[in-house]
Amino acid sequence: PPCLTHAVRSRTAAKPPPAPPLLVAPARTPEPSNMRTTGRTLIVALSLAGLTLGWTPTPSNLRPVRTTGVRRHRGAALFSAADDEVRELELEARELAVKALELRCEAKEAEMDMIIEKNVKESGVAVDPEASAAAVLAANQAFYTAHQSRRLADMRKVWSKDSAVVIHAGKPVIAGYQDVMHSYTGVFRSKSVESIKCSDPRLVALSQQTAVVVCNEEYTGASKMVATNVFQNNIREDKWELVSHHSSPVMFPNIPRPRNETGRMAMDYP
Repeated sequence: PPCLTHAVRSRTAAKPPPAPPLLVAPARTPEPSNMRTTGRTLIVALSLAGLTLGWTPTPSNLRPVRTTGVRRHRGAALFSAADDEVRELELEARELAVKALELRCEAKEAEMDMIIEKNVKESGVAVDPEASAAAVLAANQAFYTAHQSRRLADMRKVWSKDSAVVIHAGKPVIAGYQDVMHSYTGVFRSKSVESIKCSDPRLVALSQQTAVVVCNEEYTGASKMVATNVFQNNIREDKWELVSHHSSPVMFPNIPRPRNETGRMAMDYP
């Protein structure tokens, strides 16, 4: 029928023409030398790519540097220096503690001395009268021994440096340790008195702090004299020191007699 013929014709007209056949070039067999060069290049490229792109630094890939010995040496040096500083600080602390203890002891000693001196002054009574009397008489004899030997160094040891007063026979009062020592320098240089001797010493007053001794002084080539010596107890040095010496000549050697039957005082004069 005409419709069928028309459909066949339209389909035939719309059908595209067949594509031309492809021309394939014959495969070329590469030469052996080119294959070797290409293979080497490929291996090198792959190696570089693996080194640059495929490898990343990780703790497992990193190789540790051997610094254990160096670190130990530095650490030991630092610990040693720190120990030395600690020891020095400990020594300084101990020295300061010892100094503080010494200062405390000195303060305690000064406090005890003040307490003892205060108690002694308040009491006014010798703790051991016999021992104190013996010590006072020994100090009195030391004064005349120094006078006899004419040694100023020994005389300095007898006198008190805090309070000193001397009255030589026929002389005015000389006060002060240095002036008293200067006066004895002149006495020792004098040739008028060759020797001196103490006789009949008597302890007329004794307390914990003060003692008084009277005695006769016998000079060679001079008249007889009497002296009154006052001593003070130096508690810190534990010795009796001379604070006053008064010497005077004996003008009337006879001792006054007791009252007679008439009730008058009988005096004997030379």
